[in-house]
Amino acid sequence: MVGSLSAAFVFGVALGAFAARRAYSLTDNIISTLGLVFYAMPSFFLSLLMILLFSVKLGWLPVGGMTNTGSDDSGWEYVLQVAAHLVLPVLALVMLQAGSLTRYFRASMLDVVKIGRASCRER
Repeated sequence: MVGSLSAAFVFGVALGAFAARRAYSLTDNIISTLGLVFYAMPSFFLSLLMILLFSVKLGWLPVGGMTNTGSDDSGWEYVLQVAAHLVLPVLALVMLQAGSLTRYFRASMLDVVKIGRASCRER
């Protein structure tokens, strides 16, 4: 959870700032739309889509579990095996959380820019 929350915060802030910097452009529209899609998508549906794509179709990542069945790996082999099994759950959590954070930080940065411009006009 700590890894997914940290990554979601980093991606959410970065994408939100990037979208706010290019407000109302094609880039902003794409980032905002993807953020809304990931925010609104149910977690179980996104997880199933990712399993279908990355595990079944492409064969890049394991489908489930913590390690491969019947594996006697130890040391770095075990660590890499567990890490490979963590990629899909962490990626799903990051995408869902980063979607809402992106929209939140974009809106916050646009408010700050609008307030900053208003205060500059008053001077």
